[in-house]
Amino acid sequence: MNPGFKFYGITDRKQAGEKYFQLLEEAFRSGIRCIQIREKDLSPVELYRLSKRVQLIAERYDVKILINDRIDIALSLGLNGVHLTGNSLPADRVRMILGKKALIGVSAHSESEVTSSTRLGADFVVLGPVAPSPSKPAGHPILSLEEFRSICQHAPIPVYALGGVTLANAKIFLDAGAAGAAGISLLMKAEGLAQRLHDLKIILGSL
Repeated sequence: MNPGFKFYGITDRKQAGEKYFQLLEEAFRSGIRCIQIREKDLSPVELYRLSKRVQLIAERYDVKILINDRIDIALSLGLNGVHLTGNSLPADRVRMILGKKALIGVSAHSESEVTSSTRLGADFVVLGPVAPSPSKPAGHPILSLEEFRSICQHAPIPVYALGGVTLANAKIFLDAGAAGAAGISLLMKAEGLAQRLHDLKIILGSL
């Protein structure tokens, strides 16, 4: 299954601050096709309300919305799918709940995790970190380019590079076999968002 996007933007309202919704609308207007709502610290009701507000904006631009882990909120709002981690329910169980049309993304850090995600029916994986990233602590293991390339070559489903992806290095991972790029800062950094997404679109071929 082709997820239908090249850039998988991940939200972080702490990074965006009061410009959170403004930045998302600007990103949607700039052509972004899919985001993951990832606001882990919110209570269920707070996350529901935020997601509903994002959904109302996204509907005007035909943007897919996945939510991190919260199958209940995805169901209640009719979102496009969920993003799973190692602490989430297995993708095959989630598929039974959300149905065949739902998009299911999974975070992976190794070839074995990509293989497992594929076997359980995930539609795509994000793989990383592929470079030093502000969201990861110092000393966190980073996949080498050789490891990343090898995993992409053997992966039956699309692999998106995550963790330290920038305009300067995105093409490296694309050339290594990535289906596209994923990230927080590429989406949530306020300064120059429209231009950044324009440049990213040129690098990836589309958003």
